[in-house]
Amino acid sequence: MRWKWLRALLLAAALLVLVLAGGLWLLLQSVDRGAVMARAVQEVKSATGRDFAIEGPVHLSLYPSLALVAEGVRLGNAPWGSRPDMARIAQLRFDIALAPLLERRVEIGRIEISGADLLLETSADGIGNWNFKRTAPAEEAPAEPRKASPIRVTLAQLSAQDVKLGWRSGRSGHTETLDIEALSLDRHPDPARSPNAWHIDVDGAWHAQKIHAEGGVGMQRDEQ
Repeated sequence: MRWKWLRALLLAAALLVLVLAGGLWLLLQSVDRGAVMARAVQEVKSATGRDFAIEGPVHLSLYPSLALVAEGVRLGNAPWGSRPDMARIAQLRFDIALAPLLERRVEIGRIEISGADLLLETSADGIGNWNFKRTAPAEEAPAEPRKASPIRVTLAQLSAQDVKLGWRSGRSGHTETLDIEALSLDRHPDPARSPNAWHIDVDGAWHAQKIHAEGGVGMQRDEQ
């Protein structure tokens, strides 16, 4: 008798898992991946004034957590730069909170970068290519109020692996390269009450020497 009850319980549990998995899969399929990424591309272009594109496929991942994964991501360089792209990323992963999906919202809490080539450089005048110019929206006739964005970024963690970070001086032509094996940037749960809003941890190699660095990054507050 006990074994019959145990088998029935296991069967019920298995059916419940299948039902939940099926419901989750249908919910995920309702996410318009193209619309989410198209809006992300537009936001980055507007914020940086640079070309930004996702040239590879975009797909959903269930392991190790729910995420949108984009491949072949690139960010354009400054017009005077030594190469067309400031950053090339093989894979960019956005972890998505499950609960907001029930309200047709996409909330991103963690970003993971894999296989990136990033170049920081200065012009002959000493201007850095990390100085972005936000694109001003064109003046248009008054329109109806826009609905709130369905995408919300509440970044709590940024991680990266297999990153090549290059440096080039436009004045001297001097170059350096740092190979980052792993990097993590974690946000403090309550940054307003912490002198270090973020904690950074880096492992890499520079001039064939292994390096490790970690520490806190503070939050700049406006003086009253």
